[in-house]
Amino acid sequence: MRECNGVTFNQPLSLNSSICPSDEVCQKANADCLLREQQLSAQLTEAQQQAAAELNKIKQEHLLREQELLKKEQQLTDELKTLRNPPWKYIGCYTDTDLRVLRDDYKKDNNMTRDMCAAFCKGRKYYGVQFYIECFCGDAFRIATENVPENHCSMKCAGGSLNCGGSHKMNIFEKVY
Repeated sequence: MRECNGVTFNQPLSLNSSICPSDEVCQKANADCLLREQQLSAQLTEAQQQAAAELNKIKQEHLLREQELLKKEQQLTDELKTLRNPPWKYIGCYTDTDLRVLRDDYKKDNNMTRDMCAAFCKGRKYYGVQFYIECFCGDAFRIATENVPENHCSMKCAGGSLNCGGSHKMNIFEKVY
């Protein structure tokens, strides 16, 4: 038996065997082994960090998508409520000018829906949506207007799937009392 750096080698030596490694050779082998262990440990840590970062990124993407879908679900639920029990009656597609048929209140929103406009105009007799992002409210028509065919009010609302008027054309709703 031969001992090197506290390790006992339990192999019989033959007469033809080479000389046992010196302590220096054993220490170098031990140092090489420790260095390789440190390198592999560093690689493992780096791989774990990359996997954790990738998992975090995927979680964030899914969270954002979930929030988008929840927002869309709420919009569709709101539209469905309005369609099932409308507090407003649709009266048609009407022409408008820069003088405005309905001009008591105004709101412009890049996520405009009919429901958003109806809620904004809740204290008024009429509301109208126009040019996919605009909402007008009023208690009376302020200028003469003309009822035109529905295809003139075919722009989809920016925040929904229903029509929100057209260029100087307004889908107008009247409050149901």
